Amino acid sequence: LLDRTLSINASAFFLKWADILQTITLPTCGYQYTLNAGDAESYGGELEIQYKPPFVSHLVLGLSGSVDHAAITSSTDAQAAAPGQKIPFVPEWTLTLSTNYSWQMRGAATGFFHVDYDLTGPSDGSYITTSPSYLNPEYGVMNLRSGVNLQSWEIALYAKNALDNHTIIRSEE
Repeated sequence: LLDRTLSINASAFFLKWADILQTITLPTCGYQYTLNAGDAESYGGELEIQYKPPFVSHLVLGLSGSVDHAAITSSTDAQAAAPGQKIPFVPEWTLTLSTNYSWQMRGAATGFFHVDYDLTGPSDGSYITTSPSYLNPEYGVMNLRSGVNLQSWEIALYAKNALDNHTIIRSEE
């Protein structure tokens, strides 16, 4: 769109699982075991937008996100995972903001710099419904990457979690 400066991709999905294997945590001792939890389904959508501003050559701005609802639909053991319960570790939503800048160097070499900020929404940390229940809070992480492309080779430095986010991914509520 807009003279090839704007790109939009969207998708919707619906998944139906039969005999989904899940890790079940016992609330009294913390022991885990794998169980055929029954059937589940997941549905949602994804959207990706990329923009190349015509006034800054080689700059690409990005925004992408998703929403997901994943839950047990029938259970082989309702005490371990009941119908309607969310599947653990599936975030309700995700959002990524990114920018990528590249420039021509000498010969066939191309330099690049990339930064993204990834936001991950909340999710359940287990099927436990009694206190304590395990909830994974939303959190954000910034990643950096810079380097040189040399035809079929790439040399890069990267930093994951550059802002040193210390969010506890699994917490008891």
